[in-house]
Amino acid sequence: MKIITLDYESYFDADYTLKKLSTSAYICDPRFRCLGVAVKVDNKPAQWIPPERVAAWHEAARGFLENNIVLAHHAHFDGLILNYHYGIKPKAWLDTLCMAKGLGLSVTVGGSLFALAKHFGLGQKPDLRPDSTPEEVEYRGTWDADATYALFKLLAPGYPKDEFKLIDLTVRQFTEPTILVDVPMLTAMADKLDAAKEAALVALNVTKEELGSPALFCSRLESLGVDVEWKKTPAGNTIPAIAKTDDFMMGLLEHENETIQALAAARLGNKSTGDGTRARTFVSMAKCGPLPVYYNYYGAHTGRWSGGDNTNFTNLKRGGILRNAVVAPEGCSFVVGDLAQIEARITALLAGQEDLVDAFREKRSAYCEFASYAFRRPVTKADEFEYFTGKFWVLGGGFGMGHRKGFLQTKAEINKRNLKFDPPTLDQCAAFVSAYRAMYPEIPKLWKRMEWLIEEPGREIGPLVSEHEAILLPNGMKLRYPGLKWETYVDKTGEQKTGYRYDSRRGRVGIWGGAFTENCAQALARIIMAGAMLRLSKNFNVVLHTYDEIVLCEKDEGLERAKRVMEFEMTIAPEWMLDLPLAVEIGTGKRYGEAK
Repeated sequence: MKIITLDYESYFDADYTLKKLSTSAYICDPRFRCLGVAVKVDNKPAQWIPPERVAAWHEAARGFLENNIVLAHHAHFDGLILNYHYGIKPKAWLDTLCMAKGLGLSVTVGGSLFALAKHFGLGQKPDLRPDSTPEEVEYRGTWDADATYALFKLLAPGYPKDEFKLIDLTVRQFTEPTILVDVPMLTAMADKLDAAKEAALVALNVTKEELGSPALFCSRLESLGVDVEWKKTPAGNTIPAIAKTDDFMMGLLEHENETIQALAAARLGNKSTGDGTRARTFVSMAKCGPLPVYYNYYGAHTGRWSGGDNTNFTNLKRGGILRNAVVAPEGCSFVVGDLAQIEARITALLAGQEDLVDAFREKRSAYCEFASYAFRRPVTKADEFEYFTGKFWVLGGGFGMGHRKGFLQTKAEINKRNLKFDPPTLDQCAAFVSAYRAMYPEIPKLWKRMEWLIEEPGREIGPLVSEHEAILLPNGMKLRYPGLKWETYVDKTGEQKTGYRYDSRRGRVGIWGGAFTENCAQALARIIMAGAMLRLSKNFNVVLHTYDEIVLCEKDEGLERAKRVMEFEMTIAPEWMLDLPLAVEIGTGKRYGEAK
C-alpha cells in the first residue's frame, strides 16, 4: 500500500482566515477556494495540481486515494477538504502533527510544520501571503508535501501501531461526521444564556470592560471587601489569581456574599468559552451537514484527547442541554458505554490496596464502605450526603487531594448538581482526608513509591518503567517530564518550596508523588479506553468519546448486539494488568443526553 502525501493550499484574506475561523467553518465557508494541491507518492518528488485541474484530478484519482494511505500535517484540515469538497475517503490517514504531539515535540519544539522542519533540519518553510503568485503557491505546496513526508520518516520508527490506528480514527471522526444537532434547541439555549448574562451584568451594574480587565475587576472586588490573591507566572511576574482554574476564583463562586458570587460568575462567563458560545458554534457547524467532531489527539500530557476547533466534545456536561441536543441520524441511536471508577480501580491495584480492589471486583459499593468508615456507622445509598461524601473521596482521594481543595471542590460539585444538602465544613473535609488515608494506607505509600520510581531509570511499578525524564507506558508511549529535576523554587503564592519540577505547556510546574500517581492512572486509563475504541471500531461507528466514555451510533435494529459487544470489549482487562476488575454502564437513546 502506498503513502500519498497531500497538502492543500487555499485562498485566504484579512477576514477569511484560519486565525479568525475554526477549521470546519473555514473549509465549509462559501468563500473557500482551492488554489491547488501538492501530491507526493511515497518518496517521489511532490507534484503540483493547479487550481484549474484540481476537480478533474480528484475524480481521476478517486480510486487511487480510496485504496491507499493518505498522509498530511494536520490531517483534520486536508481530510475535511478531501471529503467535504470532493467526496473522497482514503483507506487510512496518517498525520505528522498528531505524531509530534504523541512524541511530546509539540511542547518542547512546537507542533507546526515550520517549527518541526527547523528542528529536524528540513529547511525553511516558505511564507505565503494573500497576494502570493501562483508560482509561490506551488512552491509552498510542494515544499510542504516533501517536508511532511520527510518528517514522517523521522517520526515513524518505533511509533506504536495501535497509535497509528487511533490517529486514523481521530481524523475520521472529524472528516467523516455522522451526528446531528437540534438547531432550534441550541438556538433557544444560546439566546437564554445570553439574556441571563446580560441581566446579571445589569443587576451588578458592571460593564463588560470591567469584567474583561483584570485591574478593573480586582478593583471592583476590593470595593466589595475582597482581599485579592496573587500568583507567580513562570516568567516570575505577579498577577491576580482570577483564572477559572485558580482556587481563589473557585472560592469566589462559593462566597457568602451573593453579589461577589455573581460578579465572579459573570467574569468567567464573559472570559471563557461557555455553553452559549458552544451552542452557537454547533448551530453554525450544522449548516454544513453532520457535525464534524474535532479531537486533539494526545492533547493532554497524559495522552488523553482534548477539544479543538472552538468546541470541546470531551466535556459535554451530563444533564446539560448541549449533550441532549446531539442527535442520532434517522433510524439510528447512540450506544454509550461508561467505564466505572476506572482511575480509582487502577490506583488501587497499583498500590496493592487489596480490600478496595476486592470491593470493585465483587461489585460492592466502595462509596458506602468508605462512608461507613468515615461516619462510623452503616451508610447506604439512601443517605444522600454520606453517600456523596463516600463517592467524592473514593474517586478523588487517591491522588493526594488535601482538605482545602476538597472543601472547594465539594462545594462546587454540590452547587453544580443542585444537591439538597449543605456542603461539608473545612474541618469535616480534613477528617475525610484522614479517614481515606487511614482506611486505604497503601495508596499514600504509592505516592512515595512514585517519587522513588522517577528518581532512577529502570525502576518499575506494575506496568510502569522509569526512563530519563519519562515513564514508559505499556503501549510503548511515554509520560514525558522534560527538564525534570529536584529543585528549590517559589510557588504562585510566593512561598519557597522544594520538590520536583518540569517544563510543561504552562511553563515550569511542580509535581509530587500524588500528581505522578494521577498522571499514570490517567495514562493507563487512556490506553484501556483506546484499546476498547479500536476493537469496537472494527464493526461499529465510534462517533464520540470522553475520558471514560465511548459513544457508538448504530442502526436501531442492531442496538442489542452493539450493547452486548460493547460490554464485552470494554471489560477486557489489559494483558499488562490482568487482575484489574473493569465494569461498564451502558445506555442507549436517540439523543446523547438520553443515552447517558
